[in-house]
Amino acid sequence: MKFRIGLLFILVFLLVGCSLVGSSQELVNEKYGYRVYKEKQYECSEVLENVYEDDEYVYYFPCLESQFYVIKNQDDEIFDIYDLIEQELLTIEEIYDLFDGHLPRSPIEEYYG
Repeated sequence: MKFRIGLLFILVFLLVGCSLVGSSQELVNEKYGYRVYKEKQYECSEVLENVYEDDEYVYYFPCLESQFYVIKNQDDEIFDIYDLIEQELLTIEEIYDLFDGHLPRSPIEEYYG
């Protein structure tokens, strides 16, 4: 169920679309053997993109922006945020920490309240 919400928003993105304005990337953070890069400039459909939900929090992007992040490990293998979750490469807390403020989270009561 948790991933279905995220996949639904990706489908909405494909229908509505997001367009890149620039193609250069900046390093967001480096921890746990991974580096997160983000496009410096982009335009994004203003639809919340729920990434993950646990018993306490909903982790989300304020728009459909997960595709503008690239995550690389020490061997320069490329992942997206959903790969990290689905393959259990990092815990959600580690992912939240790795994204260094770029992945908001909200208590479930506030998010759905």
